[in-house]
Amino acid sequence: MNLRIIGVTIGTLSLCICCAESGVRATGRNMGSIVATGQMIAARFDHAAVLLQNGRVLVVGGIERNGVMQPSAELFDPATGRFTMTGGPSAQHGWGVTATRLWDGKVLVAGGSTGCDSPCFTAAAELYDPASGTFAPTGKMTVPRAEARAVLLKTGEVLLVGGTAITERDPLLTAELYQPSTGTFSPIGTTHLSDAT
Repeated sequence: MNLRIIGVTIGTLSLCICCAESGVRATGRNMGSIVATGQMIAARFDHAAVLLQNGRVLVVGGIERNGVMQPSAELFDPATGRFTMTGGPSAQHGWGVTATRLWDGKVLVAGGSTGCDSPCFTAAAELYDPASGTFAPTGKMTVPRAEARAVLLKTGEVLLVGGTAITERDPLLTAELYQPSTGTFSPIGTTHLSDAT
């Protein structure tokens, strides 16, 4: 099993969610100490975690050890050290999903692998609203992808770069922008690695 650690900084603490052991650790950066905190409700790895404006952490997607996609989402509260369930995504994202907090506090959840017999990748995207604890569909990505990297730009758009599609050994050179005001994605590049050789 590959070791996968998801880290999120919460003030002076770093929350590390790992798949190699049960439980979650919170690290005090100033003191360099590691303390145990509550366990996640659902076992998962290769998921996404993002810090919300209210100080909680949204954990979404991923895959269980037996290969089953994890369709749920949960919240970590650093004040209590506990995880609680929140509304589930309306689409299957599985492993390699991205989660990016937007300027308005909502979270763009995009892509991932749906885990069919051969890796299948999704272009599905949705918005998580921390105020209501619910997910709502938004526009689809221009290319199905998992393991992409996403970053919020100063313009408020989200840049999604690379990832894999078709098979795990088929990396993408493409990138796209998500525009929150219209809920749409637009391509930046259209070159696929296999087409570039």
